[in-house]
Amino acid sequence: MSEQINSNENMDWVYSQLEDDESKQIYDNRRKYIESGDYSYIETIVRKFGKGLEPYYKGKEKEKCAELKNKKISIWGGGKYGKHCIDLFCENGVNISYVIDNDSSRWNQYYEGILVVSPEYFKNLDDNNEYYVIICSAFSAEDIRKQILENKIVAETNIVRYSDFMLASLKDQYFDEQILTFGQNEVLVDAGCYDLHTCNEFIKRINKNKLNFKKIYAFEPDNIQYDVCKQRINNSAYKEKFQLFKMGLWSSSKDIYFNETNDGSSYVTDEKGTNKIQVVDFDSIADEQVTFVKMDIEGSELEALKGMSRTICACKPKLAICMYHKPEDMWEIPMYLKKLVPEYRLFVRHYSNSDLETVLYAVV
Repeated sequence: MSEQINSNENMDWVYSQLEDDESKQIYDNRRKYIESGDYSYIETIVRKFGKGLEPYYKGKEKEKCAELKNKKISIWGGGKYGKHCIDLFCENGVNISYVIDNDSSRWNQYYEGILVVSPEYFKNLDDNNEYYVIICSAFSAEDIRKQILENKIVAETNIVRYSDFMLASLKDQYFDEQILTFGQNEVLVDAGCYDLHTCNEFIKRINKNKLNFKKIYAFEPDNIQYDVCKQRINNSAYKEKFQLFKMGLWSSSKDIYFNETNDGSSYVTDEKGTNKIQVVDFDSIADEQVTFVKMDIEGSELEALKGMSRTICACKPKLAICMYHKPEDMWEIPMYLKKLVPEYRLFVRHYSNSDLETVLYAVV
């Protein structure tokens, strides 16, 4: 009982430190969700702040498969979300005829055994209007929808967004423009860089504002994703500015057990017999004035922040830290950051159609 009282007092305190009404509404609903297990509080967050996303619930994808079964189906986009959709449909007996893609280099190739065609090719099919088109893009769904309608490829009633029935997140995660501003010679620490998506978004935003950045520290201990990152960095025009580490961030440097999933949800574990990885405290390797830190490391955020406490106190970087992996992250992470840098201003934002991707921002 005393622990519950203490956590309530801590969450009350964090709530009082939040800077705007959106932060307070998201935080309050997440708190009620933690306390009650009532998913309607997450649905409230998504409907208010999900920028058009429909709330996801367990089993929604199965319902959509039952609805689409025996219909003519094509998907638009052959990336990660396209692969998820193909796997789901194959498991549930939904046949996919084509993958539609704007990238001409992919036309007449096969993706997961399905022919990739151009929008024009698909439009000229005799039966194209009988198809349902599933938009499998996390970040360009609205642009693709407009393209479909403007070119009369299929009727609006036959367009289905991946995010309508699958887990999905928003493009601006970690980069809320009302909270963050960037200047010259930014130095990013990306903890849990996965496939470099956040790094590439960072570079796009720096270039859009006609700025230069100095360095990116990128950490990814997952073997497969590390190799993906390494290849992409080698092909990048900015490869000299990257420092890629095949290790995780922690409060100290050591070896630690790690459950490797290869899908962005790998995590540190106490279970012996799983993989071991190297972890490192960032303070021991820092050689630049860090200006921006992003962390999405499946519940290890607080330990990683402890390992960069000197850097945070000295540099006061902008922080975008996931705070949804463990209930105690809701108060332990913001309280720790305010202890390190009392002048940090705290904001909370939510970026998915589910209980995932709630981010704490700290800025001075």
